[in-house]
Amino acid sequence: MDEEQKFEVVEEFRAFYSESEKDKKFRGSIGSRHKRVYLFHGVGGTGKSSLIVALANHYNLNICYVDLKMSDPNNMEVILLDLPKPPIVVHENIRASMFQGFKSESKIEGLLMNNLFKLLDSLTSRRGFISIMTTNDLPERQGSSSRVDL
Repeated sequence: MDEEQKFEVVEEFRAFYSESEKDKKFRGSIGSRHKRVYLFHGVGGTGKSSLIVALANHYNLNICYVDLKMSDPNNMEVILLDLPKPPIVVHENIRASMFQGFKSESKIEGLLMNNLFKLLDSLTSRRGFISIMTTNDLPERQGSSSRVDL
């Protein structure tokens, strides 16, 4: 990740965690959820995981790594909701083929992506929810989903 991208993420986190009481009331009045979903991409060794750890340490947050291949979204929801404070939920090394139109060449990858979105949608009811996906393999033309904030 380049310095500009890191700065943008740090500023997003700062704004996310310094929400005013007025903003909280407004968000509650319109039924909006206080959440962020990020997609960090770049070649290996560029600091994606290090940035996640640094942000978690700075904001005193738990990090929960989710392996989509091993995760039943129903069980993961129960586990993550039982944590004492909202975690940063990390999905590392998401393959680009899983993002392309949210369809996949393989049924297995399609099911994994489906599990990821079920998990993201179910956990966003918790205030202060942050999810970060990382990938080394995202085509330049690939846009982000409306489910991904940055």
